[in-house]
Amino acid sequence: ASHGGSGISLGLIETVRQIDAKFNKAQLVHRLDKETSGCIVLALRRSVLRKLNQELREGRVEKKYIAVIKGQWPENISLVESNLKKNISISGERMVKVDSSGKESKTLFNLIDKTNSVSLIGCKLLTGRTHQIRVQVSNLGYPIIGDKKYGNDETNKKYKLKGINRMLLHAESISFQ
Repeated sequence: ASHGGSGISLGLIETVRQIDAKFNKAQLVHRLDKETSGCIVLALRRSVLRKLNQELREGRVEKKYIAVIKGQWPENISLVESNLKKNISISGERMVKVDSSGKESKTLFNLIDKTNSVSLIGCKLLTGRTHQIRVQVSNLGYPIIGDKKYGNDETNKKYKLKGINRMLLHAESISFQ
């Protein structure tokens, strides 16, 4: 997890702060879902944090992900635009769904490789909504392998038997101006 909470006492930022006194004031510039692996940016100075947060707000940050999804991703789908709405389920778990009253979200997708049963796709965020990639691919019928929230239970069980014990979504790169 990027930070503690929701049953997790120690997240990445708390762990980094304990490594050495010089990291005591480290701050998360952005977050990843706790099941997502990959690149995350921390700032050691408040002035840098403010500058990078401004870059994020103004859409000048490029975030790229890769994911393994169920099925064969259609080569003709490259831009996915949908309105995503956050809500809380009965169990208190945060869920996001495609809803016309939600916030606009845009992701560029490209097929990297595929087999008969799965595809490796590249995902470039044009907006940064909660669970954006996960909800968009699942809504199109191509859930991420290992995604317990938006994925396919039967598929996840099948891949768990093959040794896949996590969600196959990876933050490949993040680039600032």
